[in-house]
Amino acid sequence: MQQIILLLSVYSPLLPLFFFWQGRRYLFSRPVIALQNGKSTTGFGAGVGLITPYNVLATYVCIGFVVDVISLYSNSLASISNFPLLVMFNYLEFMSLFTVFCFLLDFSARIFYSVVVVYSLYYVSLLFFFSEFPFLTAHVPEAITWVCFSLLLYFHLLKKPITDSLSKSFEFWFATAVLVYVSGTTFIYLFESIIYQSREFAHLWTLQNVFNTFFNCLLGVAAWVFLRASMPENR
Repeated sequence: MQQIILLLSVYSPLLPLFFFWQGRRYLFSRPVIALQNGKSTTGFGAGVGLITPYNVLATYVCIGFVVDVISLYSNSLASISNFPLLVMFNYLEFMSLFTVFCFLLDFSARIFYSVVVVYSLYYVSLLFFFSEFPFLTAHVPEAITWVCFSLLLYFHLLKKPITDSLSKSFEFWFATAVLVYVSGTTFIYLFESIIYQSREFAHLWTLQNVFNTFFNCLLGVAAWVFLRASMPENR
């Protein structure tokens, strides 16, 4: 059963990737929140060149899938450690999700670059001062950041609805995916130094794979909603 859950977790990104691929012609659209008043209030949500929240998220999911597959098969070789891969991907994960939140919440460029600098220094310190397993515990501040951003996005959606139903909102499903994943995995990361020494570590880590599967399935719903909303007949 654990092996089945692991494989579901590894290959679950194929669901959102399928819908993003179907809507690839719309990946350069600006988010609805940035267009509510005809223009972005800060400039960030209006788009930075060819970068949009949709193609950033699609790229992140794609790279995450590749990293998971590599990690799955490198883990079977005792001489190969996937820790460097973990470090790089977690930094990529933060940068990608933060960029998406910046677009959807229409943050200023000053906030964006300030947080990028702070977290870049933070990840460098993790790389040099934390061992392989305490490294996960150090992600708790990042998890708290995602909870705050998700709740803030919920607040924006309730304050200024962009559709007649939250179920038709890409932003709602994206925030829900992040919130479900973070809520389910934070305690595993927080107590990993205790959990890792337990015989139940493999069973508890299976929960991480379950929540990762939920995360990608909800991103799949978000990608499907994005695809439907982007079609000309639904605009």
